[in-house]
Amino acid sequence: MPISMEVAGQVSEPAGSPAAQRASLAAVLVVLPGMLALLQLASSRTDLKLLLFPPLAALGYQVLRFPHSPAAHLRSVVLAPTLACVFGTGLAMAGGLQVWTAAAATLIGVVIVELLRAHAPATVAVALLPMFSATPSWIYPVSVLLATTALYGVFLAWRGIYDRLSATPGEGGPGG
Repeated sequence: MPISMEVAGQVSEPAGSPAAQRASLAAVLVVLPGMLALLQLASSRTDLKLLLFPPLAALGYQVLRFPHSPAAHLRSVVLAPTLACVFGTGLAMAGGLQVWTAAAATLIGVVIVELLRAHAPATVAVALLPMFSATPSWIYPVSVLLATTALYGVFLAWRGIYDRLSATPGEGGPGG
């Protein structure tokens, strides 16, 4: 009987074949750090200094480890974080780190997650991060859009591999 995985309070799809599960673990141990290293390299050589932001690692883990979880959608990986950081940046530029801006950014992050049914709690953190910048800038939302789009592209390629491995005959997948 397949085992269900739990992600951020949500039960994801039953585990795939043993080969798919090993590959999923390898993806979060090799592919995710490699992608994050490439984003850091790119951010060090461009004006997009925020291509690597902490919630990106959490999002990456969530979708690469559990490629059919509720969070593994464009709205969770790209749309919700990008919208949240646009609002968070606007609030930070308007009021800095104030009680009302932090509360408003948190509220906006939660509303975005709920309205989009994004299943991405990291979105709330993305909305708050501009508050902690010495000089909030519109470069942050651009960086988030580019980084999450890159993550989503890697995820789509990975999900195709995962699905093929899950269907591997003789390994307990749907084909076996």
